[in-house]
Amino acid sequence: DYSEWEREWMAGPAGAARLDYWREHLTDLPTLELPLDFPRPPVQRFVGRAEAFSVPSETVEALRSLASSLRVTFFQVLAACYAVLLHRYTGQEEVVFGTPNDLRQRPELRSVVGMSVTPVVLRCSLAGNPSFAETARRVSSAVLGAVSNVVPFVSVVRALQPERDPGLNSLFQAIMTLQPAMLSPDPAWSLHQSGDLGTSKFDLDLNFEGRYDGRLDGYLVLNSELFEAEAGRRIVGHLHTLF
Repeated sequence: DYSEWEREWMAGPAGAARLDYWREHLTDLPTLELPLDFPRPPVQRFVGRAEAFSVPSETVEALRSLASSLRVTFFQVLAACYAVLLHRYTGQEEVVFGTPNDLRQRPELRSVVGMSVTPVVLRCSLAGNPSFAETARRVSSAVLGAVSNVVPFVSVVRALQPERDPGLNSLFQAIMTLQPAMLSPDPAWSLHQSGDLGTSKFDLDLNFEGRYDGRLDGYLVLNSELFEAEAGRRIVGHLHTLF
């Protein structure tokens, strides 16, 4: 029933209007030009390694207070930090990354069980050397535009018909995910136990998970065909500096 509804919705005026947004918003989309340790292979093999880390509860509370003072969400502050990190590493005035979003946009679909998550593309401008407050506002605008026009990612790719490169992800090469605190069968469980995940769907994959004691556990997954192991520790260190 959900799949039939989604197909009908995407074929209607609402779906068409959202695809028009993405056609306009993602025109001349830049490729993320990260400083790689190794030449990019012609074909991706999706091999990776993970660097685990924690953000203490005091820092998380300060970030939440900052979000409140800027009238943006906690997620948007984290996304602004990621945008600044990517900007500093690439030197690009526009950085692009993805984040997962829920496709169940209607209240009656909230109880549907299944994988209804799709990535949305965040295109963030850091032109003009903005302050962090201004960066957060720009990122907030990008997030609000993206989640207000969420459609299945495959529909966006089909609509835009980007030039395909088997060594590069379409539309975005980095992603960020924030998982809220959830009940765990083992209170001692941590993302730190994930270890080397062994795969990387993107060049950079930054993951946060809220914990009930207020801290964030996280891990950064890097494509190990592009980056040395030291790169993960260096990037996580710079992320802590930003926080």
